[in-house]
Amino acid sequence: MTNKKYLGLIVLILLGAVAVGSWFYLNKITVKPTPQSISGVKLYFLPESFSVKSGDNFTVALRIDPVGKKITAQELYFSFNSELVNLNRITTSTAFSVALMPAEINNQTGQASITLGAPPTAPVGEESDVLYLNFTAEDQVGRGVVKVENNSQVAAIGMTANVLEGFGALQLRINRK
Repeated sequence: MTNKKYLGLIVLILLGAVAVGSWFYLNKITVKPTPQSISGVKLYFLPESFSVKSGDNFTVALRIDPVGKKITAQELYFSFNSELVNLNRITTSTAFSVALMPAEINNQTGQASITLGAPPTAPVGEESDVLYLNFTAEDQVGRGVVKVENNSQVAAIGMTANVLEGFGALQLRINRK
């Protein structure tokens, strides 16, 4: 073969490579990662609404729906109307029995917090109770809300960000004795 034929063959190969490369570049498939915080994990109260008489003592459960995630720990913040209720204690459930930071309750400001974990060998992957809030209704008639604050966080195996999406709220009604 002559040099002209080699040169022509090299140019043809280069043009073909450029054409194929351009096709792949223009038709490449881009997979956008889903943000880890959008997981569907929800916290909710049972019952979701409660009606009691002033002076009554009552307990509500905070539950978690992990939506297939393996939940390992939770840092939880609550707010409540301290003119209507006093929070007496926060009790952990069996599923989240490891208190990483003890409960802090401030009935003056109507705020509380606790950090808990699941036992290391048993991350929680099914709907279950997280903890129990025990209140006493004040001698006051009215309506109020107990909320899981949006700075609360939930950790799950294999996730690097907060997986909590749904923050629960309990509707309260305090009636006369």
